[in-house]
Amino acid sequence: MKRLRIVFVILALCLWLPLLGFALFALRTVEADEAGRYQALGERIFDEMERELSEQLAREEALIGETPRSSWATSSATGWASCATQHGRSTPTK
Repeated sequence: MKRLRIVFVILALCLWLPLLGFALFALRTVEADEAGRYQALGERIFDEMERELSEQLAREEALIGETPRSSWATSSATGWASCATQHGRSTPTK
């Protein structure tokens, strides 16, 4: 009788171990699939935001035109000083 119990315990272990391995493999696969979905969603959201930002910048550049941007590059320090005095400072901070 004792020998029969030992055989059943060994048989149960031989059946449960592969089943446990299969269950763990399935759980890891589901987790990897879920992580992949979240990554794909994040990439899609980022691409949409980047596209919207590019469109917005293109619209703003079309409104601004080329002339003001070139004049900004050659602006003098007096332009900064007038901006600083408008915000309550007498000299621009560095």
